[in-house]
Amino acid sequence: MSDQLELLEDLIGKTIIKILPPLRAKKEILFDEFMEMFVYLENVKELLNGQNIISRSLSYKLFLFYFEVNKQFSYIQDSNQIKELQQRLFIAIVSTLNDNYLTN
Repeated sequence: MSDQLELLEDLIGKTIIKILPPLRAKKEILFDEFMEMFVYLENVKELLNGQNIISRSLSYKLFLFYFEVNKQFSYIQDSNQIKELQQRLFIAIVSTLNDNYLTN
């Protein structure tokens, strides 16, 4: 299970690197990459279900990603699509970090 978690953490890191530069530089939202991120977060959530510990590096990546995306979204004209993406990202990250939050 640890190998799978390390692989997912690596994929999450690579996806963050794909998403953030265009978002910062051009305010471009790469929706396909966000959908990939949601899949990875769901897989991490399943692997961590019932665990009490999450790696420091994974939690750092998730917090960094969430706060940076929110900051960059604040510079983009409000739209329902952005608000929905923000809400979905919040729920995905919080439920990944805490099994008791909106579990299925």
